Amino acid sequence: MFKHLRNKGTPTSFLMDYIKVNAKNLKRPSFNDAPNKKGERVGSLTEVEGSMKRDKAKQAPEKRREEIAEYSKALKKFGLTFADVVASSPKHQHSREKMKEIAVTIIDDLEIKNKLMKTGKLPPKELMEKTDIKKGKFERNGKYIIAVVLLLEGDYPHLQNYFMN
Repeated sequence: MFKHLRNKGTPTSFLMDYIKVNAKNLKRPSFNDAPNKKGERVGSLTEVEGSMKRDKAKQAPEKRREEIAEYSKALKKFGLTFADVVASSPKHQHSREKMKEIAVTIIDDLEIKNKLMKTGKLPPKELMEKTDIKKGKFERNGKYIIAVVLLLEGDYPHLQNYFMN
């Protein structure tokens, strides 16, 4: 280190050079191949990263199944099933987007959201004041809107990601 300081300058520049050299070494396969204290072979950094990705990929379907089961329970509290949601789902993409916007409006308005959670039904008068949708739309797509509210309000990252894309 002292030799470096005399030739090049500051301790910071020494540390930067040291980090660069060791970062390159971490990517080399033989750097981490030595056995650890227990005598186990750890493998290279790329092998460990690959293993972690494979484990994560194996766990994702299980997490999705758990989310679907939890979401199904949340729907049942409102007397809904997946079949009800599919049946009340708007057929056109534009209409589905409009229903998502209404669901977000409900989530943003605490009064309307509390009424929905308490009664299990949409308050059409309040929603008609907040949006430009007529009462008939709420009656036809009410189950779908409730399902979207539950989905967006709940802790369902996999389902939300699927739903939003």
